Amino acid sequence: MTVGNLRHTLAELEEMATIRPLKVSGGRKKRMGCGFHGSDNQRSLELDLETGRYHCYTCDAWGYLSDQPGNRWGPPGRGSDRASPKFVPGAGFRSSQDARTAPQKDAEALQALSPRNMEAARRHLEDTEALAYLKARRIPLEMAREYGLGYFPPGRWPGRHEAAKVGRIAFPLEMPGGELVGVYSRAIDPAYPGTKAPKAVRHDVWGRRGLFHGAALAGPSLYLTEGPFDALAMLGSGFPAAALVGTKGLPWERLGNVRELYLCLDLDATGEGQKAAHELARQAVMRGLRCHVMDAGAYGGYPEPSDQWEAEGHVTLS
Repeated sequence: MTVGNLRHTLAELEEMATIRPLKVSGGRKKRMGCGFHGSDNQRSLELDLETGRYHCYTCDAWGYLSDQPGNRWGPPGRGSDRASPKFVPGAGFRSSQDARTAPQKDAEALQALSPRNMEAARRHLEDTEALAYLKARRIPLEMAREYGLGYFPPGRWPGRHEAAKVGRIAFPLEMPGGELVGVYSRAIDPAYPGTKAPKAVRHDVWGRRGLFHGAALAGPSLYLTEGPFDALAMLGSGFPAAALVGTKGLPWERLGNVRELYLCLDLDATGEGQKAAHELARQAVMRGLRCHVMDAGAYGGYPEPSDQWEAEGHVTLS
């Protein structure tokens, strides 16, 4: 999900409006033309005057007024999250599971999965099962260490109980500034690539979903993938890549100096990857970025970057 400039005041937001604000819902809300994507034919940006939250139903930009007491980023006031220890940075990313959507539960999750847990997981990268799986995926141990991967042996993963029954390769999920918000894990299968772990336990996220290798958002070019193993394949091939793990969209306001966006999503038969890529491309172009969507012929004819990496040891985009 995208986020607007969190420092906007009410006056600034109304000044940005491309269509004059209009009060609705008995005066509790205002609708206006969205200044984030330049709407000129509808009032798609809605502002809740009671909470200070605004959201565009077209481009998905959102945020909170900086001069609204009692909201997440406004001055401290009654109900203000800024005065509460339960607040977890990273608003705009979806939580990993419905059972953990409340900020308090997200905070508890990150406390349970402390940096010390990840340090221990990184020491386990040299376990026989982890090394065999990484070798099958053509990931050198040095590369895994460079990008902060870890391994949770069976019974050690602090996520879902069922997922913890198998060993898991773990990837840190971060905000673009490097702040840890969660950990994504992939179940290993000793017979990979002949077989893969069951779908029910193949993927799991502890904490909040976010970006793997968010440092790549510094620009000027960004190669965005769906999964962390795809991002590793791109990084190993010399591309500045990041993986968008389970979020609804890019944190556009944090892209910094990115001027060109390459969407390296899956080219599978379902077409879901291409559908998501074209929607992200639409949003990118509205924000003035040059955007490239990978299509048939990329990844050497394989459906995913990691597939070509495992077969050939490199990724090609043409």
